[in-house]
Amino acid sequence: MAVSDPVMPSGTGLSVFDDIDSTNALALRAAREGRTGPHWFLAKSQSAGRGRQGREWHSDAGNLFASLLVSVSCKPEDIPQLSFVAALGVHDALAAMMEAELAPVIRGADHKNGRNDIGGIKRLSLKWPNDILLGGKKLAGILLETSSTGAPVRQAVIGIGLNLAHCPEIKEKPATCLADCNISITPQKALSCLAASFDKRLWHWRQGRNFAGIRKDWLERAEGIGKTYSAISQNKNLSGVFENIDKDGALILRLASGEKRRITSGEVHRLKSVNS
Repeated sequence: MAVSDPVMPSGTGLSVFDDIDSTNALALRAAREGRTGPHWFLAKSQSAGRGRQGREWHSDAGNLFASLLVSVSCKPEDIPQLSFVAALGVHDALAAMMEAELAPVIRGADHKNGRNDIGGIKRLSLKWPNDILLGGKKLAGILLETSSTGAPVRQAVIGIGLNLAHCPEIKEKPATCLADCNISITPQKALSCLAASFDKRLWHWRQGRNFAGIRKDWLERAEGIGKTYSAISQNKNLSGVFENIDKDGALILRLASGEKRRITSGEVHRLKSVNS
């Protein structure tokens, strides 16, 4: 292993590539060929990176493109919990990296006060179900996939795209990168932090047996609880107040009528209103 390669926790594998199609696609192929996790796949560049719902993921050199193949044994309906586990893992790693570069990093109690920055340092937050925001702008995204549709699920792949040096210019979804905060971190160093934080969060999750703890930690870092959101779910446009996530991770939206809707998939966006 080269000196600059990421440092992995004990028992975790690593494969590093110069140029591939997609780290998620590679990890899924490896799973189907019999590889087991935990194993990270890191690419310096990828030609067919993708995000949720088949969207293109902009893969600018200097950013992080990595996927974790993780061996699990749980019901298919428990697999979405891994999105929240992953979001916390990325949040933990980013907080640690920022703390090393800038002090104080905004987390813990400061996440609950609703301020977008303290001392000039923008805060990290989580957007349902698995985006990581910095000062309200997208800093990282997560793509969760499985290698089969059987039960129980044996292998899952968690793809991570982290804007380190660059960010795409998308008007509808403002993005940012760590370089915008004058933080310079290599993908290799970022993956070392990610691998360590994921190792801890996956242990905490314990195949779904402690999702209550994951849910609590996620809510403490959530963006916009009590604020108005629009949601597109099952081809229906809804708007209401983001009240909570339930025991399965579904977003609970309270409509103007007082009815509560359970959102399990789709797009949610913060609406600018008098309570925002």
